[in-house]
Amino acid sequence: MFRKEFVDRRRELEFLDKKYKEKGESAVSMMKKRVWGYKSPLYGRSTGQIFLQPLRFRDLREWFPKAKIEDLVKIYAVCDGIPKYLEFFFWR
Repeated sequence: MFRKEFVDRRRELEFLDKKYKEKGESAVSMMKKRVWGYKSPLYGRSTGQIFLQPLRFRDLREWFPKAKIEDLVKIYAVCDGIPKYLEFFFWR
């Protein structure tokens, strides 16, 4: 139901997340430090921030109108509400 690339990337992200947690920082805090930190070339250039909310379960019906409810639950369990991950799924 989903592509091999998605599984590979998910494993890679889980590895990186574990690595940063061992150091006592999350991937988000690491990105903030590297992108917006004082030593970053982008320091002071941010003009705003967008705080996105996770995709709601009921919104999956728009992406997969022919899917059964059981399949939607599986997809949501893997994607965890992150719309970008839905690009790795295909529906026959």
